[in-house]
Amino acid sequence: MDKKYIQNPHDAFVKEVFSHKEQAEDFLKNYLPQNICKLIDFNSLTIVKDSFVDEDLKKHFSDLLYEVQINSRDGFIYLLFEHKSTPQKFTALQLLRYMVKIWDLYLKQNQSSTLPVIIPLVIYNGHRKWTIKTNFSDLFGETERELDVYIPDFNYLLYDLSSISDEEIKGTVILKATLMALKYLTTPEPGKHLDRIFNLFQGLGESNTPLQYLETLLRYIVSATDKIEEKDIKKAINQIGKEADIMPTLAEKWIEQGRMEGRIEGRMEGMVLDAQEMVIEALIERFGLLKPDLSVKIRGVANRDVLKNLLKLAIRVESIQEFEEKLKQLEL
Repeated sequence: MDKKYIQNPHDAFVKEVFSHKEQAEDFLKNYLPQNICKLIDFNSLTIVKDSFVDEDLKKHFSDLLYEVQINSRDGFIYLLFEHKSTPQKFTALQLLRYMVKIWDLYLKQNQSSTLPVIIPLVIYNGHRKWTIKTNFSDLFGETERELDVYIPDFNYLLYDLSSISDEEIKGTVILKATLMALKYLTTPEPGKHLDRIFNLFQGLGESNTPLQYLETLLRYIVSATDKIEEKDIKKAINQIGKEADIMPTLAEKWIEQGRMEGRIEGRMEGMVLDAQEMVIEALIERFGLLKPDLSVKIRGVANRDVLKNLLKLAIRVESIQEFEEKLKQLEL
């Protein structure tokens, strides 16, 4: 997995979900004002790959740009996700800077005598409620009326996750789970909220449960916080009957984060036993009961680096036979 993904899980998660047209459309239809939705041709919705956030600010902001027809004219919806713990007073200034970049790009790519409308939308999931006004001109404070003509102004739409209840979160299961994860993973005790996130999937049939999305969600959970324990995640996903399918994703992520090494370096003997059991459990979940001699071989491995490699193999191999072949090579 790419390092950037691990370092900035919020950015990766938001872009993974909202880069899918169906999720973007679901969000926009639910959270844009209805009088604006009536003007938008959602069939024309296209995701523009450019990002306009400065490199030094990507730690706190993620962005996505959607091109749409607004009342039969070219237009854009610019989604800025602010994942800083507190609201930023000059968010409107950041938006204006990015909007100018978008207009510049549009004029370079199109011969047009007019600028397209850009609808700016901010999603915020910090701890403190957003109390900053959403109009740009407020940044100037009190000014004389005679100067108003020289002050640019626009409003941005705000979706403040910190100030809404779960009942107010609208959309499909995937959208609701996404917004609830963004809402709760920055709280002091995120593990308490896992059940309500995964409960959303209980109403879906086996064939309709989006396994790929569940893996994306799981990777975000274990990347975005170190306050959630394995038992909390197992309990939450066990209720939807998908533990065997997605627990290997959790194990692999822990390897990438170094959690496995941390656990082994503590009490060596107990941690090695734990690592051995993780390898065996991963194999059983994927391929069923193991032959006794294979379990014995795995329990005979005491080297932490070898165990780490074995766990990676248990997650990635296509068959138990392939795992046994690789184990023989390691033994050599």
